Amino acid sequence: MKLRSGRLVLSEITIAKGSPVCNKCLKDINIPKDCVLVSVIRGEEVIIPNGFTELKENDSIIAVSSKEDQDELKEYFIGKGKR
Repeated sequence: MKLRSGRLVLSEITIAKGSPVCNKCLKDINIPKDCVLVSVIRGEEVIIPNGFTELKENDSIIAVSSKEDQDELKEYFIGKGKR
């Protein structure tokens, strides 16, 4: 979803098996500079994330990023070369 005349993008990304962020806490990863995680969806649970939120396989993350950082954000959570 595009926001602010297309300058910001709201993305939903599902963390797949083998993702570089799987089983890591948010405080231990470095998301791209202009990105903010809004929520983590785990099954039917919606989690407002903090630094101690651990990302799991099949979690969906909702993030806001600049349009320019959208692809980098996806690669970061899914893994390079996977889409």
